[in-house]
Amino acid sequence: ARARTSTSAVPHISSGDEEFCTLTIGETAWVEGLQRCGWTRNVEELFYALKDVKTGLVDAHSLTWVEHEVRKHKLKQEAKRRIGADQKAKAAARKSQQMHLHSFKAFLKKHFGPTYHAWRKVLDVDGTMNLQKPELFKVCRQIGWKGDSRQLWMALDNSGNGSASLEELDPNCARKLAKFKDFG
Repeated sequence: ARARTSTSAVPHISSGDEEFCTLTIGETAWVEGLQRCGWTRNVEELFYALKDVKTGLVDAHSLTWVEHEVRKHKLKQEAKRRIGADQKAKAAARKSQQMHLHSFKAFLKKHFGPTYHAWRKVLDVDGTMNLQKPELFKVCRQIGWKGDSRQLWMALDNSGNGSASLEELDPNCARKLAKFKDFG
């Protein structure tokens, strides 16, 4: 058997009854190749664990697991990319919701005065201290607020329980009201 060794992938030719060609790779090519693929940790240790003791090279037989690992690595990278994109989208949605909430509160203050007055006069007219989604949409149309009611609702119903409260609209106002109630 005759083998050529170098720092890059070289064919390994075996003579005998059958002649065949397999790919072998040296340490430098191994390390550089894995680093180009994004593998940065333990590449030298991996080479030494897989290399043939006689030739000092890694051959195709030693790499039967690689395809599976590469697929797994790509899936992980794609999942990380998707998670990052999802997080960016959620952050943008939260920012939009908060912008609509701020716009709505400014509108209420301009047209109805302090938040509590707007809450009692137009938002919670039945006195339940809760506002349901259809009620909010109806009120937004009636008072002429031009913002996105869906985005406003998502900002107000941050607990996801299907109703909004004065505390979700204006936590500071709700605390003041609670202190006043405790006082009296």
